[in-house]
Amino acid sequence: MHTDNSFQVLRCDTTADFLAALPQLTGFTAENSLFVVFFSGAHSGDAVRIDLPESDAPRAAASLLDFIVEVMRDMGADHAGCEPAIAITSSETFREHGGPPRLRLAKRIERRVRMERMGLRELCVLAADGWASYLDPSTPPGGRPLSDIEESALALAADTDWLDVPELSALGKIPEADPARADLVRAALEELPPYPTHLPSTNADSSHSPDDDDHEIPPWFEETAEIVRALANAAALSPEMTARLIRSAAHPDRWLLLSFGILIRPDFPSELACAMSAAPFTGVDIDCCADTEIDGGGESELQEHARFNIRGVLAGLSPGFTDHHRLLPVRDQLLRALSETPEPERPALSALSSWVWWLLGNQTVAQRQAEEALSLAPGHPLATMIEKLVSIPVRAYLQEQDQRRAA
Repeated sequence: MHTDNSFQVLRCDTTADFLAALPQLTGFTAENSLFVVFFSGAHSGDAVRIDLPESDAPRAAASLLDFIVEVMRDMGADHAGCEPAIAITSSETFREHGGPPRLRLAKRIERRVRMERMGLRELCVLAADGWASYLDPSTPPGGRPLSDIEESALALAADTDWLDVPELSALGKIPEADPARADLVRAALEELPPYPTHLPSTNADSSHSPDDDDHEIPPWFEETAEIVRALANAAALSPEMTARLIRSAAHPDRWLLLSFGILIRPDFPSELACAMSAAPFTGVDIDCCADTEIDGGGESELQEHARFNIRGVLAGLSPGFTDHHRLLPVRDQLLRALSETPEPERPALSALSSWVWWLLGNQTVAQRQAEEALSLAPGHPLATMIEKLVSIPVRAYLQEQDQRRAA
């Protein structure tokens, strides 16, 4: 899924126009991928990328077909007015196949989609030596020239910068840090020791009367809110603020508050603490005690415990998030902060960045960042938790929630 702050209306009249617009609609380019772009009337919406199977054999393609149908159904493609366009990008050529690459797979997709009684706006391929619409019987065996895309009316009308998007492999990579800035951050970290453990007895107001309207809010709630507000700003973080971000991300309680502030609003944790005390946010488990399937029977002790850990909270709240534009400066700030963070201090911050990319719908980048965090610190609790969380697409959690409501 891709969102961007810039907004430019471009009209796609042809398949070549659609392929020219695809990098902007997705936010990146990627070979050997299948893209599903959803349209509501004349307007494009979310875009989903899926790895192509190694072959077009029925067994290899079966899980892909099921996934495409599930995604299309979740996005409303089985309702009137919502028609997806599917594009396959392949490093293979028309020349080696004597026709469009991945043709057998495309025919299986078309048959399955029609069988599910869903509409299909486009089904096309962008290969190394040409392009074609699988729905166009007049396509020549050698495909249509790539110059059709480069010289399409849409490509010529668009600004050069608009079309300049990264490859998927480069997306979310930690940039090179300015050495002087990195030295300032390192110095700020030396002045700011790791935060101590938050004890419930010091954060919960034991003398609070049930008749009182407000609970005492510990200072670290406002400290994390200040960091979230800085992340949401396009201005570069100060070295001191970057150090505070690094130290806060390394503390599980503060990491949870950062995620709440990013997901909802900076002051949301303070508002909850004022209404219900800070105790629920103090000493929260990072993950449940075991990876156990939760069945439909009575609630076990593990099920009850799973509700009060960071992974359980994020799995419950994240799928409903839709304000993706608000995450773009946060995403960029976290990447810059990671570049200035000493490697031993990176895993917890990488876990936070991974979760943000996952919220934005880019599971590939999220998984890569989680793996990088664990390569620096194998078994790191926050990185391990995030690796489990982002191993499942956001939409799968949303689908599970819908099924539970319907039960």
